[in-house]
Amino acid sequence: MNDLKYHVAFSQINRLGSKKFQQLKNYFSDISFAWTAGQTELLRAGLDEQIVQEIILCRHDIDPDLEMEKLQKENVNVVALSDDHYPKLLKEIHLPPFILYYKGNLDYLHEQALAVVGTRKVSSYGKIITEQIVGELARQDLIIVSGLAEGVDSIAHGAAVQNKKTTVAVLGSGLARENI
Repeated sequence: MNDLKYHVAFSQINRLGSKKFQQLKNYFSDISFAWTAGQTELLRAGLDEQIVQEIILCRHDIDPDLEMEKLQKENVNVVALSDDHYPKLLKEIHLPPFILYYKGNLDYLHEQALAVVGTRKVSSYGKIITEQIVGELARQDLIIVSGLAEGVDSIAHGAAVQNKKTTVAVLGSGLARENI
């Protein structure tokens, strides 16, 4: 996918979410044209003035090729919404992310999974119950999906790992390169 580097570049622009990105894809025949488009064309694509200005400002500091090199160096993979490998269930939600960054095997997200979310300040009882419930579900060959926050998220991952089962961490805010 030759335009993947532009997906990555656009994902670096904070205020450009899935809806606005889709407007660009609908207007421009190639997403690379959107990356180099001027103010008038971006406005014609249906973006508001503030987002257009942010795109114009941000793209001076973002080199799509360099972004891809950074990802490759950190062994981070990328899949776009239009890619066949994008998780099918995630495609079904309202405004799915237009790009996913991942490490490891994305195929796990095509299998039967259970998302576990909860408090960061978990009680001792909550810790015990989370370990028991998630451990049992993991033993039933459900893939455990959660964030990486302290508390229930990390307990859920720990319970899956303790049972030698698959766990997937999802970062809602994306990958912070310093912490990969």
